[in-house]
Amino acid sequence: MTVASLSVQSIGTNPTLIWGMSSAERLRRIARAQGLSVDGDGSGPTLLVAASHVFEPAWLKFMAARPGDVLTLAGEKVIAHVARAEGDSFPDGLAEVRAEDHREFYNETLRKREEPVLELLEPANVRTIERKTYFGAYKGVTDLLTKYLWPEWALVLTRIAARLHMTPNMVTAIGAALCVYATFLFWHGYYWSGMAAGLGFMVLDTVDGKLARCTITSSYWGNIFDHGLDLVHP
Repeated sequence: MTVASLSVQSIGTNPTLIWGMSSAERLRRIARAQGLSVDGDGSGPTLLVAASHVFEPAWLKFMAARPGDVLTLAGEKVIAHVARAEGDSFPDGLAEVRAEDHREFYNETLRKREEPVLELLEPANVRTIERKTYFGAYKGVTDLLTKYLWPEWALVLTRIAARLHMTPNMVTAIGAALCVYATFLFWHGYYWSGMAAGLGFMVLDTVDGKLARCTITSSYWGNIFDHGLDLVHP
């Protein structure tokens, strides 16, 4: 069985939003990013996913390789890999895989070991989950300023951008404008104004990447835009 033959199906509903989107929309984005079908009729291999929970992409990939198993958290079924979907519920008879026994993964993209988020999604813990996924989006190796100076500023801005449904490329474009403006200010001797514009650019340079990872909107050209700007800014 190939990944392309797998489809995903959300089980249940959940009105609680995370990063400005529903758990069902988040699931669709994760599935598309992993090459899984989101329009299947359930007649073939399917990943059934509880809308009651929110998780990071590593968990869906983890269960894609485990046909006949169901991932549970605190005894509740979260993701099941079934031969075919039958109705809007989890079937019985699947082998249980406890999330508590498989907490640590290696993230090749971010070059670090991590414990990807898997939580019950309800209004009371949205901010906690957003905080975990935000800080989980940091690379294992990064510069000291990005890691220690402005993570909290960038978290606030990332939340605002997500709720306004801004794309990472929009944030990168604003940062690029500040970069050009800072260059202009320095050229004309406005040192402190240039420093302020440069600081704004550097914070937004953190926000765009975190927004992309937290909202599952990373793209090839977005990465080119972001990293290309890193190479040419003053």
